[in-house]
Amino acid sequence: MEITKLRRWPSPDCWIAGAELDAIPVHGKLDAISRPELRSMHRRRPAASATVSCPFDEKSASPPEFLEKLRGAFMARTPLPKAENYSRVLILYPDGWVGESEETQRMKECFVKRGDECCIATKNDPNVIAILNPSYVLSMDASIPPPATVPCAVKWHFPRGQNIRHALSYGNIMYSGPDSSKLNGMARSSDRKIRTIRIYPTTMKSEFCASPKRRLFYCGANWDERRKRRYANLYKLLDETDYFDIYGPDYAWKGKVKSYGGYIPNEAGALQNTMARAGVALVLHSSEHITWKLPTLRIFQAAAASCVIISDRNPFVVDNFGDSVLYIDQNASPEEIFRQIDGHMRWILEHPQEAIELARRAHAIFVEKFTLEGEIEKIDQFFKELQSAAA
Repeated sequence: MEITKLRRWPSPDCWIAGAELDAIPVHGKLDAISRPELRSMHRRRPAASATVSCPFDEKSASPPEFLEKLRGAFMARTPLPKAENYSRVLILYPDGWVGESEETQRMKECFVKRGDECCIATKNDPNVIAILNPSYVLSMDASIPPPATVPCAVKWHFPRGQNIRHALSYGNIMYSGPDSSKLNGMARSSDRKIRTIRIYPTTMKSEFCASPKRRLFYCGANWDERRKRRYANLYKLLDETDYFDIYGPDYAWKGKVKSYGGYIPNEAGALQNTMARAGVALVLHSSEHITWKLPTLRIFQAAAASCVIISDRNPFVVDNFGDSVLYIDQNASPEEIFRQIDGHMRWILEHPQEAIELARRAHAIFVEKFTLEGEIEKIDQFFKELQSAAA
């Protein structure tokens, strides 16, 4: 049986993407192995996307036998070629956060595609740091304390009172807003020095697809007041049309709208493929995103999926995508917003070629300025320059 990833190892709170042991579903035997043995074995771990074989009978093997089989599997590894001067990256993300989980997996895929090693963990565990020995650590949540011994950066969506101490203690902050002056002001008031890296929550480069643009796609968990309550009647009105498809977690939509298509799993571009089949994407931001002029992932996914985009007037979208996007007034009533969306959909359906060209322009902007490959390159270059300056 093939081993492709390592699940919850070396501790029950650690998920390491890129090395999950599908052949070993029971974690109890892992708990019986001492940390020193794990460290010794893991020093000979495979690269992030290596594949090795390890036949294993969980019912008959004792912990020592299990350890020996696992050690043998790692000894027999066949790692993939790495890029010259490759990096070993650890990404920390809060377990259970849907958006951050998707973003983390995409980042990991992009790092590995570049020839780097990349692992994922749900908390800052010094033992994990010691075992993996990463070149640098990226945290997707400011509530996770920074590692003490490794260069690191934190992604901070909204610079506000929550988690200020932890965020500033990282020293390096990944921020997608147009103005970092407030971050610098917070750092000065806390007597700290910070560096900011402008990094967008985006997706990987794609080819444009001139497919028909016939249905309206929307996906979200609706964690904020605007999209959960203020737009509630908007969803009901869209639900009465014959062109609307809505996706997201069951708790947000199941039993509430008949257009609900279920939860799209976080795998192999499933969400973007679904968007592409629809052809038109509705992008709605929270009040905080609009106030801070921050994009969500969805605007980039929609462009990458070659969709015609209907968006609220988030200043980021207006400033960067301009007239390649169709807009709604987020401050209007839900009924008026519905009329605007319905008008856009009627134009799209009546002008198919013009709609395709509109989608092509948004896709070109995405490819030129906002691909994940470009963002990952910025992150890696940032840390390499830090390391060179410290040498």
